[in-house]
Amino acid sequence: MNVTEQLTAFIVGPLSGGTAGAVDPDEDLIERGLIDSLGIIELLSFIDDKFGVSLPPDEVVPENFRSVRALAALIEAKRR
Repeated sequence: MNVTEQLTAFIVGPLSGGTAGAVDPDEDLIERGLIDSLGIIELLSFIDDKFGVSLPPDEVVPENFRSVRALAALIEAKRR
């Protein structure tokens, strides 16, 4: 699975308790209520564990967590 698929699986599975249903890579996760401040913390832990990427505080901003695609792009940029 690629980064986008792994993020999507985590969001629709463990993060939402399996209640999220399908998530489009460009869907606004915050607006849909799939992630909140606690969800961002859980995502940060998942990203660190799964991809070995630690995001500095100045990159933990809503714009980077708006969609799966935005988050995947950030992770892929950090892995280079």
